[in-house]
Amino acid sequence: MYGSCGAIELAKLVFDTMFVRDLVSWNSIIDRYVMVVDMSGAHALFDEMPERNVVTWNVMISEFLKGRNPGYALKLFREMGKSRLKGNARTMVCVIIAFSGSGRVKEGRSIMGGLSGCL
Repeated sequence: MYGSCGAIELAKLVFDTMFVRDLVSWNSIIDRYVMVVDMSGAHALFDEMPERNVVTWNVMISEFLKGRNPGYALKLFREMGKSRLKGNARTMVCVIIAFSGSGRVKEGRSIMGGLSGCL
């Protein structure tokens, strides 16, 4: 509730006092940090997460794209692949945008063939 009102400090205080934090609570607080354009805070929480799912990865990848940092979005995508987590259609769209936005069209073409194994 606090996060959706832009009161990220209160949202983080509530999050920090939670006894049990599941993927939904982690993803929610990261999403709130992203909404107030605090990518360093979102990334710190992302790094702290004990477990990530495709939603978590997609939020981070897409937000680095919105922040005009396609290179870092691709770095996150590669990390996602190393974690052996498969992406979805949203992941694929983000990666295509990242390759085209970073001018890495040739690299993108070579990797696109292998994306089917990552999705």
